[in-house]
Amino acid sequence: MNATPVRVAVFGDVMIDYSVEINSRSARDEKRAVTTSNRSLGGSGANAAAAVTRICGPASADLFATVSDDSWGEWIVDRVRSLDIGVEHVRRIAGAVPHAVIVHDGSDRSVLVDRGVADDVVVPPAAVLAQYQVVYVSNPVACLTPLVVPAGSSVVAGVEHQMVDGLDATALARVDLVVTNAAGWDSLRYRGIHVPVVVTDGARGVTVYRPDDTAHHVAAHDVGVRDATGAGDAFAGALCAYLAGGLDLTIAVGRANAIASIAVTTTGAQLGPVDPELVDRRYRQIHESGDTP
Repeated sequence: MNATPVRVAVFGDVMIDYSVEINSRSARDEKRAVTTSNRSLGGSGANAAAAVTRICGPASADLFATVSDDSWGEWIVDRVRSLDIGVEHVRRIAGAVPHAVIVHDGSDRSVLVDRGVADDVVVPPAAVLAQYQVVYVSNPVACLTPLVVPAGSSVVAGVEHQMVDGLDATALARVDLVVTNAAGWDSLRYRGIHVPVVVTDGARGVTVYRPDDTAHHVAAHDVGVRDATGAGDAFAGALCAYLAGGLDLTIAVGRANAIASIAVTTTGAQLGPVDPELVDRRYRQIHESGDTP
């Protein structure tokens, strides 16, 4: 990576994750007893920004988001700040707190999302974004159309399948790179995307599809999955961090793939502390196997 300090702007959700565990098999009616519960920070924007600061250190990521102007909004902002993420551009407005209820029922998991005020994001002028090498947008429907970035900054969009219908050609034309999953790629592949698309697919690994119809696959790491919550966000944040640091796309994808393999072995939506030597070892493991260039 180059010597210039990494700076990544992250536009995206920041919310409360309320996780509960239930056991439907023991229920005799519509009631489900909660066996354990936990409240924590979540949201694709916060999770991605946390990955950047874990890799590159404090002040390497600023979050552009909207939360509710109440005690829960204050709770969210305090926890974002504790992750060394810049909160100067987190707005607090009247409205419902963004939150998700994550229900674990044996091997099944359901995520119920109430976006609240999350999509009421104010996109700043291009001059504000001039300090960032990469602008990551995980809520592209709300942000891409008004987004203007100066020359020298790259725009990376995280696109989920349910977002595709809300993105027109004008919005997609503002993007330099798309990150999606297999379901998102099924919806995007026929939209005439003219930039590289990075597709994550869990245990199947990651594939980079380029506009010239070439594809490059990176195998997944064989690790025990403890909690996959936020792993895709950790991958996207890590990818942006490495790109902002000047790495080539294929190398950045390989290293982000290593980060994701670390993320799934810990609990919680945010990436924990990162051991650079472990990242290097895992990157080399796949690199030396011939699955990356």
